[in-house]
Amino acid sequence: MYQPHQISKKTFNEVCDKLDLPEAGAAAYLLTYNRGRMLLLEDYGLVIRIDIKDRDKAPAPEHDLILKPLKTFEHKDAVVSILPAVKILDLGKNALKTAGKLKSRLADDGIHYWDVQVENTGLIYSKSQDKKVAIVLDRDAIKPLDSFARTWTTIRQVFAGKAKRNTAENGLQDIFAPLTRKLEQGLKDGNLEDFYIAAKAMKDEGTLVCGWQDSPQDFDYSKTNSAKQRSRTYAPHVRKHHKRKFGFSF
Repeated sequence: MYQPHQISKKTFNEVCDKLDLPEAGAAAYLLTYNRGRMLLLEDYGLVIRIDIKDRDKAPAPEHDLILKPLKTFEHKDAVVSILPAVKILDLGKNALKTAGKLKSRLADDGIHYWDVQVENTGLIYSKSQDKKVAIVLDRDAIKPLDSFARTWTTIRQVFAGKAKRNTAENGLQDIFAPLTRKLEQGLKDGNLEDFYIAAKAMKDEGTLVCGWQDSPQDFDYSKTNSAKQRSRTYAPHVRKHHKRKFGFSF
């Protein structure tokens, strides 16, 4: 089976430059499941994933309850995804129950949330439902159900009277559409100043939420604690870079 190699420092730095970001040392990024790197921008409420292209890996299923990138593009042997930051599910007695319900809901549509856990689950406010709705944050945590599981799910839906797809969450992530347009235009123009201004405004108004910052100091999940530490390490470098490049003040 083909195994993707690790992303090179040169490719990583080129992507950072394309996104108007400074270079990041090992203390400033997280490693992803398939040996890529992740940058967390705490001043803008954004997450940058830079993964190696893997020709054997099936595309992640698309669904309104799975966090969608604002934009994905390829650079050399890398796949770059810019994602909105959202609130992480609160740790508490109902957290695993909420994540479990999300797993069941996705199974109804043929998707297996195999790595179901609190820190892989986020919350987005739904205007149509007037409540916060749980979504999957990490696309590596999902995959299509196998044929047996799909058959069993269909049988269960019929007996439960749920054969018709629930559409209540349709358009849940449309709130990020204006930011996607700013990002696409900025990449086209080779200048992301307006994109970062828009992202900061959405973070300040609470649409974008750096969930890793909200976790308590004694949070038991290492990925979230590591994200907090690494975003704090990278943030001063981003501020210095954007102050020099765009004249931003923080």
